[in-house]
Amino acid sequence: MQQARQADDSFVYIVKQSLDGKTQHQAVGNNLSMTSITLDTPAEALKDSRYMWLEFGLPGSSDKIKALGEITDRSTFGVTVKFKHLFPDHKAKLAGHLGVSLN
Repeated sequence: MQQARQADDSFVYIVKQSLDGKTQHQAVGNNLSMTSITLDTPAEALKDSRYMWLEFGLPGSSDKIKALGEITDRSTFGVTVKFKHLFPDHKAKLAGHLGVSLN
């Protein structure tokens, strides 16, 4: 069972978001946790979207994290995206970055 840990808001993450599998947009992400990330994408720009693919790098590493996300909160400041699927090796890399144990 994973231990709870507060989100990592000490870094800014450049996130590629893909809504249709083809078109990519960049956003700034923050408040990264094992379960979600907040993007600065205006909620209005995603009004017809619920799911998206995300890809972002981890500071100090060439590792990339790819996740399927679901928009769970919309505000004037952006959107919160909950991770619905993380590949196992990406989940392990994210846990290592956040200092979270997966056991």
